[in-house]
Amino acid sequence: MIVRLGLHEKRNGQGVRYPITIGTAVVVAKHLGYHLQPDLDENPDVNKSKVKDQCEPLQPDEKFIREETKRRIMWSCFILDSYLALGKGRARNIQVDNLRIQLPCSQKAFDYGDNVKTRMLREDTKAFANRQDRNRNHSVRWEDDTSQEALVWFIKALDLCGDVVQWGCTISRRYVQKQPLLEDSSSIESDNDRNEKLTPWHPQSTFYKLDTRLQSLKESLPQNLKISHTHTLVHISNRTSTSYTLLHAVISLCSIGLHRVGDLIFTSVCLTEIDEYKTGIPTISTMGD
Repeated sequence: MIVRLGLHEKRNGQGVRYPITIGTAVVVAKHLGYHLQPDLDENPDVNKSKVKDQCEPLQPDEKFIREETKRRIMWSCFILDSYLALGKGRARNIQVDNLRIQLPCSQKAFDYGDNVKTRMLREDTKAFANRQDRNRNHSVRWEDDTSQEALVWFIKALDLCGDVVQWGCTISRRYVQKQPLLEDSSSIESDNDRNEKLTPWHPQSTFYKLDTRLQSLKESLPQNLKISHTHTLVHISNRTSTSYTLLHAVISLCSIGLHRVGDLIFTSVCLTEIDEYKTGIPTISTMGD
């Protein structure tokens, strides 16, 4: 209910009350343990929620629907909290490392209460495969990237967008012009200086890492979620265009924000090299000496 109230305030332009409501929703969700999943929690016996379950025993499908509802409430808090964090000096209240829950399952599995397991946010293929090997329960079905719907990819894109915005807010035109950009990281003292002192095409630069994540996200999209005129018409016809549109809007925002700052750094590199080239060109007066 608190999440719905926060979304209502956001849509009605109540910018002062909206962050307070969403912050309250995040605190309540964490207190209820919605950010933890028993089979994914590394320390299930530590800081266990004191809120006791007073409901009657449920059937397996009903139990899964209930647990998936809790997870989706937490992911709703994550989405709204990510909206608030898209700006300079705005930290997320929900850290990705503290989310020990799987991503939302497909809508069909949720409707029928099928016991499915999905990836966690930022979980790579190797870790996901290892988790499958450890859990060989035949009653559990696993959903990989090909089975995930637009909502899951929207969450992944929003996670990347937050990192792009936070990085972009740390770089200004004046700072780039003042700092010498390096082709290698041998003379860098700390990782905090690496963002601005390395050229964009250096594998250790933040631009390169974020751009790699963006390209990997685009390439990993299922075929029916990749943007095209035909796919857009199909999603409009099937009434699934909302999540499809939000997904590609966030991906476009990532690309714009990333290359806007990247082009700024690249321009600074080019101007520096041109200045160095001009100073090294022999003049007519020196050619005859």
